[in-house]
Order: sequence, then structure tokens, then C-alpha cells
Amino acid sequence: MASGSRSLVSSIRSIESANMKAALITVGDELLIGQVVNTNAAWIGNQCTLSGLELIRSVTVADSESSIHTELDASLNIADVVFITGGLGPTHDDITRESVASFFDRPLVLNSELLENIRSRFEKRGEDMPESNSRQAMVPRGFTTIVNPNGSAPGLYYEFGEDRETKRLFLTPGVPHEMKAMFLEQIWPLVVSPEMKGSIRTKTILLTGIGESSLARRLSATEELLDDNLTLAYLPGLNKVRLRLTAHTFRDQKATERMEKLDALVHDLVPTFIYGYDNDTLESAVVGRLIEAGKTIATAESCTGGLLSNSLTNVAGSSAVMMGGVVSYWNESKIRDLGVSTEALQRHGAVSEQTAAGMAQGIRSRFDVDLGVATTGIMGPGGGSEGKPVGTVWVALADATGVKTRLLAVGEDRIRNKERTVTIVLDMIRMWIS
Repeated sequence: MASGSRSLVSSIRSIESANMKAALITVGDELLIGQVVNTNAAWIGNQCTLSGLELIRSVTVADSESSIHTELDASLNIADVVFITGGLGPTHDDITRESVASFFDRPLVLNSELLENIRSRFEKRGEDMPESNSRQAMVPRGFTTIVNPNGSAPGLYYEFGEDRETKRLFLTPGVPHEMKAMFLEQIWPLVVSPEMKGSIRTKTILLTGIGESSLARRLSATEELLDDNLTLAYLPGLNKVRLRLTAHTFRDQKATERMEKLDALVHDLVPTFIYGYDNDTLESAVVGRLIEAGKTIATAESCTGGLLSNSLTNVAGSSAVMMGGVVSYWNESKIRDLGVSTEALQRHGAVSEQTAAGMAQGIRSRFDVDLGVATTGIMGPGGGSEGKPVGTVWVALADATGVKTRLLAVGEDRIRNKERTVTIVLDMIRMWIS
């Protein structure tokens, strides 16, 4: 801790109420223009939920003093704790420190011990400290510094107000691994009281094979269980929907019990579409079920180019069930490696039910597996025709009883078409196991 600064531990008074609200301000032009993905907001939001701290506002602003002032004023009016990430670096566009100091009308004061720590960090790497880094040793008067174990930019902490009106402000660098270390090691243990942990409980049910609107219609009966303390949110994705159940136990001691009833009701209403919870993936669910069932699989891919086999083999332990695969992009490969008949290709084309069926049967035979899976289609942006437009995909599953085929119309974007096809195929495999 820098000389003359209070310790972070002694600076934060005990928290009396679990029902605290937080706001997050992420600073950076690079976030607004899409040059950098704002992973900090997602991570901090998740940590707040896990810790029982209710995040009620999350905003990204430009590297602009007026923008930072406007959002800081708005956030402090509604939240007990405000986090700011980004803009603490040594360059001219890193203005968060100066902007916050001017907002509170606090002069910046050089902290000599902090400056020496920054200089020492460079010397250990055999480098001279650039003069610009001396800016990082400037601390708004009355603020407490937070040690950065992974970088040169220290964090800052400021507390003002009295009793229940106390406001707490934390500033951290925007570099994710620096920010996370400071939060986990120094900020969370002090901000989050034991009473808060678990005061907001969440559970996410993962579904596939059904759209958001259809799902909402089937789950209309759940609305009777919902109120301000128990909520249900629909989060649609690529042929998937996440259902987030949230229980505010600090406001309702029975919220957790009611959340379990809600979970059970969802399972009763849409059992076949559910494949997992929270951080589960569809491919892990498929591999797990294949292992439980003692079934083996092999893939023959044309339009998905190996993405299906990649998804399956991303799962640890998949070698117990995934026996192999062939990417038969070329028609000759379909004939030579999978045994698809020349007649089927000539008469019906590479993108056809007959070719997909032949591919699935061929891969099943060659690898001697329980299930052979095949994909063939037109992913775009070119290659389509009036009879077979871009997005046309044939999928086939072959087992000991025969072949099941399915025609898909997945869209016009090449990458999304591949991803959507794999998601649908994984769900078909999941249902085949069931």
C-alpha cells in the first residue's frame, strides 16, 4: 500500500444490509466501436450474481470526461457500489483517473512510493520506465490505492457519505487478467459480506430444438409462480434457448424453494427439449449420453467441414464413443471413402437425401459404429439454385434399423449455417440416444 494511503481493509466499513445495489461503468472507445469485446462486463455481472450483489446498471462510455461524469452521476444516484474499469493506463487517452478526480473536485497528488513501485516493475524486466507511466502514480486526494499484482496501473477506492447513504467507488484497469485479480483478491472479500453470499440464486436451464416464442407459449403456466422475487428470463441463441431462473432470497426466504418448484414445472412442460444446466454444453450432453448408453459414433461431413467432429472431440472422454470421421468435401471422396454410389451423385447431386443417406451408411460401415452421421449442403454465399437455394442441408443418421434423413433450411450466412447445422445434428443425436 502506498505511503500516506489508508489500507483498503480499514477504508471499508462493515456492510449492514445484504440488499445492496451495484452499477458498472466500462470505459473505452475500443469497446463502443466493437474493436474489443467487453468481456469485463459479463465477468463482473456474473461475479455480482454469485456474490449476492445486485447489479442494476451496466453502461459503456467513451474515453471522454463529460461521458464519464454523466454516467458516474447517474450510477451514484441509484447504486450503493459503483465499479469503473478501464482508462487507468499511461497514454494520453487514458483519462478515467483524471475524470473521476475532477468529478469529486479532488486534486491529483503524486504518490512517491507508488511511483517507485512502478519504476521497480520496469527495472525487473531490464527496462527504463517511460515517463508517461508516472501518470499512474498520481492519486486523487482522499482516495485509497488498490495493489495491481499483474500490472503497473493501481486501482483506486473512494468512500463518501454516512451510514446507509454511504457510497463506494472502485476503479480498476480494463485489462481483464489485471482486473480479475484485483476483484477476486482484494475487492470482493471486502465488499461482499457473508450475509450477501447466496442471497441471489440463479439457475439456468438449457434447451434446444424449440424457438423462444414456442417455448414461452408452452411455459405460460409458469407465470403464476413469478413475482419480483422469483423471475424467469428467456435468452435465445443459435437454435438454443437459455432459461434463467433468479431467486432473491434476501427479500423472500422461500424464494429458493419456489425456484425448485419452477424448475420442476419447466421439466414437466418441456422435458424433451432440455439438455442441461448452467455451463453444460450440448456436445457434452451428447457425449455423456453416448457413454452412458454404450454407443459409438462416426461422422461424415461435407458442408460442415469437420465442425461436428470438432464439437464432439472438444469434450473430454469423447474417445470412448467417437471412433472417427471423414470430411468428404469432394465428390470423389464421397465415392472413394464413403461408398456413395456414382449413380446417386449423378442423378440427385451431392446435396440430396440419397447422398446424405449413402454417406451416413458408408461411415457407419467403415468404422463399425452404432451410429453414422452425415451432413451435406450449400452453405453460401454462392452455389445455390432455384431448386436448392443457399442454406439447403440434408442430414442423415444411420443405425442398425435403417436411415433417418432430415431436410434443413438454415439461412444465408456461411459460418452461422455451419454452426446451426451442427447444433441441429447434435440435438438429433441426443434424441436418437433417448
